[in-house]
Amino acid sequence: MSLVSATISGLLTNPSSGRSTTRYALEPATTATLVTTTGRALDGRIAVTVAADGTADVTLWQLPQADVDPSDAKWRLIAQHAGGEVESFEFELTGDITWDAVFAS
Repeated sequence: MSLVSATISGLLTNPSSGRSTTRYALEPATTATLVTTTGRALDGRIAVTVAADGTADVTLWQLPQADVDPSDAKWRLIAQHAGGEVESFEFELTGDITWDAVFAS
């Protein structure tokens, strides 16, 4: 069994708006822990590093995929703003994609 990964790339924040005070992270959305068919746990939060030009490239496991339980697993992008406001967005990752396409899904 081999987990299939995909990359999300491109502009995540608008660099012309000045220095971003938003912190981004990704985590499994469906459950706190995803489990592969071999019993390997895929859990935890992944920090997203945004470059000075506003781009962020992240490689993750594709979700959903046959070897991961639950079968309807998704990713959650969490944005924590400087004022304490937290926003989240859930999405499936089925292949290489841009952030624009993620938000359009």
